[in-house]
Amino acid sequence: MNREHILAILYDLTMVIGSETKTRPLLTKTLQRLLYHTSFPTGVVLLTAQDSGSAPSYQIITAVGDFGLAEQIGQSITLPPNLTQGEAELLADSDLPAALPCARRTHRACLRLPLPGHGVILLLAERAPHSELPLTRIFQPVLANLSRAIVLCRNSESYINLLASERDQARIALGESEERFLRLGQAAPDAIVMLDEEGRVTYWNPAAERLFGFTTAEIHGQDAHSLIMPAHYLQRFQQGFSHFRRTGHGPIIGQAVEMQGRRKDGSEFPLELSISSLQYHGRWHAIGILRDVTARKEAEQQIEHLAFYDGLTTLPNRRLLLDRLRLARAECLQDGSHGALVFIDLDNFKLLNDTSGHEAGNQLLREVAQRLLKCAGETNSVARPGADEFVVLLRNLSSHEPDAATQAKILGETIMERLNQPYLLDGRSHHSTPSVGITLFGQGVETEEELLKQADIAMYQAKAAGRNTLRFFDPDMQAALAARADLENALRAALEKNELILHYQAQVGVDERISGAEALIRWLRPGHGLISPNQFIPLAEETGLILPLGIWVLRAACQQLQRWSTDARTQELCLAINVSARQFRHPNFVSQVQFALASSGAPASRLKLELTESLVLDDVDDTIRKMRALRTVGVHFSMDDFGTGYSSLAYLTRLPLDQLKIDQSFVRKLPGSPGDAAVVQTIISLTHGLNLRVIAEGVETEAQRRFLERCGCNHWQGYLFSTPEPLAEFEKRLGIIPQETLQ
Repeated sequence: MNREHILAILYDLTMVIGSETKTRPLLTKTLQRLLYHTSFPTGVVLLTAQDSGSAPSYQIITAVGDFGLAEQIGQSITLPPNLTQGEAELLADSDLPAALPCARRTHRACLRLPLPGHGVILLLAERAPHSELPLTRIFQPVLANLSRAIVLCRNSESYINLLASERDQARIALGESEERFLRLGQAAPDAIVMLDEEGRVTYWNPAAERLFGFTTAEIHGQDAHSLIMPAHYLQRFQQGFSHFRRTGHGPIIGQAVEMQGRRKDGSEFPLELSISSLQYHGRWHAIGILRDVTARKEAEQQIEHLAFYDGLTTLPNRRLLLDRLRLARAECLQDGSHGALVFIDLDNFKLLNDTSGHEAGNQLLREVAQRLLKCAGETNSVARPGADEFVVLLRNLSSHEPDAATQAKILGETIMERLNQPYLLDGRSHHSTPSVGITLFGQGVETEEELLKQADIAMYQAKAAGRNTLRFFDPDMQAALAARADLENALRAALEKNELILHYQAQVGVDERISGAEALIRWLRPGHGLISPNQFIPLAEETGLILPLGIWVLRAACQQLQRWSTDARTQELCLAINVSARQFRHPNFVSQVQFALASSGAPASRLKLELTESLVLDDVDDTIRKMRALRTVGVHFSMDDFGTGYSSLAYLTRLPLDQLKIDQSFVRKLPGSPGDAAVVQTIISLTHGLNLRVIAEGVETEAQRRFLERCGCNHWQGYLFSTPEPLAEFEKRLGIIPQETLQ
């Protein structure tokens, strides 16, 4: 059961409960819908049969999904009090089958839904189905409505059964029947009215007095139609009553119909009318049971509103937007006009929620909704499909596409101007900007969902262009997104199909000996060759795939370190790997590193984790805690791309670092750039002062290496020494004969 379906589920159950007037069909249909919506396979309804001392007896009224239980319908059993009393409860492991005859013993999970004063609904399964929603809470209003419906159905059935019995026994027990009828009518919660063949009132119970305001003395013998029905119903009911007078039958006899009633003070209200007929003293009489359904109608309207409108802004939601878009497309096809979807997303909305709280965010959303309504005018629609997204549906634009585009652009710019005006949130001024995407529609064959997707794509292009701007949909954007989606799916599969490999770039010291390497991930995609990390690493960061990718690199690097540790020629090599911010901030990062080391047997002292400045400074206390935890097992740390961020020397002195890595952007122009030379000299002096090692990346020329060496940097990495290369090539560089050659 998904959160987005809850309103539809409650509406469905309300309709089932409100449409039945007999107890067993009411409970059977309700049970079937509960099983369908919760995915439980079996259910049973038990109602109180009679009291037996302190242990009430329950009757199996209906059962679904278990033939053994179905055969017991009508039987009475005793249940332990903890199954029928208290609040609704989900029992994951229950001994319930011992209490239910013929229930499958494999049923261990039970959703218990008590019906206070009446019994209990039990939903059974071998294992509780998964649900995003708290089933024990969302069905409470449904159970309350069902309890009231049981009372009404039982009263109605008792009365109808009594009427049938009295009709059959009228000649032999007329007096007794009248007495029973009067007793029942006096106690009935619903209005009961009896009319003779002329439509005059012959019986009017106390509930009818309360409902309509007329006392029995005021209405007895009067024409009921003219007193309790609005004028527009009179002709139809008088025609139907004339037919009933002649035949004793009518189109609504035995049916439950909804209509309007009129009280003594003239006010009208919705009511439900059930009519039956009987012969009394040789003449036909009509008996009506009338119920005020005002509360039910209001609940239905509220449910419908919740199903089609956003609760925060009262704007149409996505479902209603799609319905209106469908009608707008039909109008375009009929008259040749164009329409447009203007998709608006608020820039940096999450930042407002994080810094000022969700109530401030809600205030902004409500204010944006009001501004958009003023911009859109009466002929266009404004909707909020979700979160901080809004859509304006423009209709009746020009039949000439360029003119229609101009009209849409003018409104889009007006929207941007209005939404750029300051907002007053909790007494403070706040500035918010929108990113706007527009797509036109007219005679095309695109579906409503496709059009909404086009507008969404255009909006994201506006964000990519720097935010607070407007873009129209371009088919090339959709193609690019399709290619991106294909790359994402292939990358997910690459993790499972072992398509990822590590390349190694040598790190060299002053004696030109290789002291270690940086492990760099590469993707050998079938049919495409090596995919550049520049293509898939940003995608992995955006989609969250960077977490499994980072774990894969960590484990692969540790396994390689373990293999090197068994060879005297490689056991002193260090291996550096890059750690993404998302991976480092994961709560289990420290344990993931420890597990990779322990499971592989790699020496922790040979593993070096490279962290960027922005990662380190994002949460310094958390960074220091994790670094110290890993330093205790021997792991080393290097600050990557040093000098490109906004380092604080105060934080730098607190970090348990081993090495600073000079970014290649400073090395590239050495030794000819005085500015870069000064920065590099400062970084090297800083590392020496902090008793740290230093390494420069991106070294491509001998002149760069010599300059760095003169400044005191004695370790280098770059194309001057090697490119990132497969393991076999790297080990050749070390002078190790690859294993394949030995075979």
